[in-house]
Amino acid sequence: MTRVARFSRFHVLRRHFSTAIPKTVGVLGLPFWRGQRKNGTELAPEELRRRGLLDEISNTSEPRDFGDVDFDQCGETDQLRYMAESAKLVRRSVKASLERCAVLVNIGGDHSVGMGTVAGHADFAQSLGKDVAVLWVDAHADINTPSTSLTGSWHGMPLSFTLHQMTKYLPPLKEFSGWTPTVAAESIAFIGLRDLDPSERLFLDRLRITSFSIRDVDSLGMKRVAEMALQAVNSRGDKSLHVSFDIDALDPTQARSTGTPVAGGLTLREAAVLAETVVSTQTLRVLDMVEVNPRLGSPTDVESTMDAAKKVITWMLGHRREGRQPDQLSEEIRLK
Repeated sequence: MTRVARFSRFHVLRRHFSTAIPKTVGVLGLPFWRGQRKNGTELAPEELRRRGLLDEISNTSEPRDFGDVDFDQCGETDQLRYMAESAKLVRRSVKASLERCAVLVNIGGDHSVGMGTVAGHADFAQSLGKDVAVLWVDAHADINTPSTSLTGSWHGMPLSFTLHQMTKYLPPLKEFSGWTPTVAAESIAFIGLRDLDPSERLFLDRLRITSFSIRDVDSLGMKRVAEMALQAVNSRGDKSLHVSFDIDALDPTQARSTGTPVAGGLTLREAAVLAETVVSTQTLRVLDMVEVNPRLGSPTDVESTMDAAKKVITWMLGHRREGRQPDQLSEEIRLK
């Protein structure tokens, strides 16, 4: 684990919650697959809606469906230009959506969309005079560059375009002219890592990025890992929090319908503990749920993966595993 030893004493700001519906939650679909080779992730936004995501969000919040980003606007062009145009489109769409809700849930799509979701969040936060803190929950570090990637897949590169300190490692790309990174390396923490390329390990160590591998989760427990990660990136609780959750952070036994599953991942219970720790800070502004692929696996695999994604989303929005009181008491209960 990186940059952890100095957090032997830590404190995470917690607040008490009312049982009333606390917030408006925007849902933005990002039907995108071209950041990797297995199409199907573009189907996840509509499939999650069809399986009742908005109804489940309504148990804790007021959902507002902003529809899907139209990637046809990017045109038929070469891959590099398409990735640049799509990232800029997502960036603008996220910034505009945040003006209409208290919390935004972005439904991918592969994880290359994270380039635009974090940037759009940062642009919005900057307009309010705030910085962004990021928890990147993933089996992979997604910090390769076009020069270091072993596969050429863009879902393994979004953070190299996001972090200020990665700019010097990027090759000159005219398609990304005008693109600005938005987050400092000290404002991001990884949770759940277990499959890194050598170059990614180098970047994490060189930039001293806080990271917790699955081994750290095993040895420390998710509660402590979550608290330490939040302390590292948002110690005063004054930053706008972005959680980017790749479904492959979960063990394949929990979520098999994804393009790059890696054995030995998080359990749903650990994901719940992470979510509850995030909720306790009341700083979450944006949540990404990515890499759900309804075209992969059996119908049972798809169902369990969709169910896992919905659970993580609703937990992050404040659903309590122990239950919650009704917002309004019936006349019969009130009289007693």
